[in-house]
Amino acid sequence: MIRRKLIYFLIIFFVPWVASSQKINFYASTDAKEVIKGGYLEVTFTLENAEGSNFRPPTFKGFKIVSGPSQSSQISIVNGRRSQKLSYVYTLLAEALGNQSIGAATIRVKRESYKTKPITVKVVKGSDKVAAEGESPIFIKLEQSDSIVYKGQQITLKYVLYTTKDVNSADFRTEEAFDGFFINRIRNFRDRAERVVVDGVQYTKKTLKTYALFPQQSGTFKFDPIPVTLGIPLKNDRSGFFFTTRVTRENITAEGGEVKVLPTPENAPVSYSGAVGD
Repeated sequence: MIRRKLIYFLIIFFVPWVASSQKINFYASTDAKEVIKGGYLEVTFTLENAEGSNFRPPTFKGFKIVSGPSQSSQISIVNGRRSQKLSYVYTLLAEALGNQSIGAATIRVKRESYKTKPITVKVVKGSDKVAAEGESPIFIKLEQSDSIVYKGQQITLKYVLYTTKDVNSADFRTEEAFDGFFINRIRNFRDRAERVVVDGVQYTKKTLKTYALFPQQSGTFKFDPIPVTLGIPLKNDRSGFFFTTRVTRENITAEGGEVKVLPTPENAPVSYSGAVGD
């Protein structure tokens, strides 16, 4: 009976002590390093491992606040370690060209004040052609970590969606066989969407699929383009009892690629086991 009470005492008091010993962080982040004038971006101020008060945002000079702050909190316990996050999120409209600095936000934790580091966002002029013609391009790039590798050397492939529209789904109608490679599908659930500017157009960029490939033979290998069907939600259109948003289908093609695989160097030492690396 005494032993049970002692264990209970340790559980109650040990977990909060571990949480309080974790380092307090207060930092700013954004989903875009570059936007067009008139484009949008999100800025998040995050406090880790503490409860804060008296949050004060920067002035956001060069930007207009569209919405915010929206506040969210998250608490997790992993292997007895308790961590928490408190976030303040703003949606901003870029109004001035050039390198714009988002200043420091401050927050108070007990008797101590914490301050974020400033963030610089580049604001550029948008494409006149897109503005005049009202184009809304969507495309999928195949991004490769390398185009020339040795046999056995890992190469990472990413199918990355660039879109100016909301996209609910992306269905690959065929799958690349990757003949001549050992394949490992990588699922990165923390891969967030981000805003980027390409040729004067602001896109939302999101990785759809990631593969780690290990070539088993030398030669030049081509990755065929793949047809993809996107689900685009119809604006201001809801149907059904549960107000399900209807979507329209748009067919595009993910671009292909090519990699050259070199044989391992000749005259290798007797101790060489076939491993490839630095």
